[in-house]
Amino acid sequence: MLMQRYKSPKRRARFIKAVMCLVLAGGLAILLLHHFHTKPVITTHSSTPSTSFVSTGDWELDWPDSGEAAIGIAGSGVLATHGAQTSRATASTAKLITALTVLKKYPLQPGQSGPKITLTIDDVRIYNQYLAEDGSSARVLVGAQISEYQMLEAVLIPSANNIADSLAIWAYGSLPTYQAAATQTAQSLGLAGTTIGSDASGLSPDTVSTAHDLVVIGEAAMENPVIAEIVGISKTTVPVFGEITNYNTLLGHEGIVGVKTGNSDEAGGVYVFAADYRTPDGQNITIVGAVQGLPDLPSALQAAKPLLKSTEQNIDKGKLTAVH
Repeated sequence: MLMQRYKSPKRRARFIKAVMCLVLAGGLAILLLHHFHTKPVITTHSSTPSTSFVSTGDWELDWPDSGEAAIGIAGSGVLATHGAQTSRATASTAKLITALTVLKKYPLQPGQSGPKITLTIDDVRIYNQYLAEDGSSARVLVGAQISEYQMLEAVLIPSANNIADSLAIWAYGSLPTYQAAATQTAQSLGLAGTTIGSDASGLSPDTVSTAHDLVVIGEAAMENPVIAEIVGISKTTVPVFGEITNYNTLLGHEGIVGVKTGNSDEAGGVYVFAADYRTPDGQNITIVGAVQGLPDLPSALQAAKPLLKSTEQNIDKGKLTAVH
């Protein structure tokens, strides 16, 4: 036997020590290989859920007194609607379609800023046009270079109408070409009640949708990690644009993590909201809702709170079933 060759206790001890060193070295090598060759698991808020949900029973929800509304779960579609679901002007919630359509052509991953966009005299013209129409806008300078990500911030946080148009034109060459691409985006999401209008900002009332469709759009937005990140920012500073503040004043309250507000004479107050919630059985979900056609934006924001709260209460009562 191997150990019989080492009659000396000192030799036997040295041999055992050598074997143990080899075993330890081998184990360390395996650990190092595992460390350097195993990809890290990155979990983002906007990842598509592996579990979908269906509603069971009648939902007793605290719907708005006027307008229309809908509620859903990210990854599971729309669960309930209120009102006739008539297509109405969307105001700035149309910018979610703008962001989805631009990112379809020029996708970004979390942490990427994307290509630099050089602002031109045409961007100044667009800015002056929206300024004259008293629309939300962000100042621009000829020759300034703004990254795609920063442009998206200006579109989704302070809801800059001029930047929405400038970004769409940069991506697709013209607003009509963008309109065709955005229409394809709407069709791919199955938005039967949505029509893409003549601008990318939603200020023009010819962009229309329903609360049902706005929930679907909101879910798609929250499933895009870049959009989900941006709509969760309450305030930031962007070169040229300066400090920008989110009109979604409910961010950080009631579990709300997004998504987009809208307000215009034709649309009234519109609000697409998303809130993280943990079900009684420990499932992490994102509730997405929309209220549309309210008298003004404060009314839309206020109406979202009882709708969200009643949705959570229905979930706690077991009216949401997981489908694995």
